[in-house]
Amino acid sequence: MVGCADARFPAGLELATEPAAVSRFDTGRRLYLNRCSGCHALIPPEQISADRWPAEVARMAKRSVIDSAQQQAITDYLVAVSSR
Repeated sequence: MVGCADARFPAGLELATEPAAVSRFDTGRRLYLNRCSGCHALIPPEQISADRWPAEVARMAKRSVIDSAQQQAITDYLVAVSSR
């Protein structure tokens, strides 16, 4: 389907359908919904640009009880969703 490729969807781009990738984003989503909402109202992912989410999550993680793997899962989820 090379003829259908464009800048947004280059030929050969794979969507996250592998079980490990889907599981990682599901984990990030659940952590975002359950952990982040414990301290503040949830910020819609698209409200912050993908390149700013890592710093935002790192800043907020300092005040929370999440480990580095959980922080990364939340960041990965928010970056992926805000980039849509």
